[in-house]
Amino acid sequence: MAIPKKGSRKVSIDGITYRWSIRANPTYSEANEWSNLKATVELYDSPASVLSIDFMVPRNDSWISNGKVKVTPADICICINQSISLGWDSSAKGDNHFLEYNPYNKPLKQDF
Repeated sequence: MAIPKKGSRKVSIDGITYRWSIRANPTYSEANEWSNLKATVELYDSPASVLSIDFMVPRNDSWISNGKVKVTPADICICINQSISLGWDSSAKGDNHFLEYNPYNKPLKQDF
């Protein structure tokens, strides 16, 4: 399933343009801090594979804490580069990947 264009942002790495998005409103689980802030990434022009990123921190708009984490395009670039170096092929159909990333440190874990 493709990421909606509305609300997504573009980032380019080595001449390849990606679309990334963070959900506009928290899910119930995210609002209660039962799950972390998440983002998704895919190719901008012809989406095939999705990279899901778990930021290992609660959302800023959760009901419980007053988090002050900012996810920047630089964070997204780090995650994309890390995933590519570990074998993620953004143009392969159905080749979805998951990455845990702590914005205060380096990427922690990758599942394929």
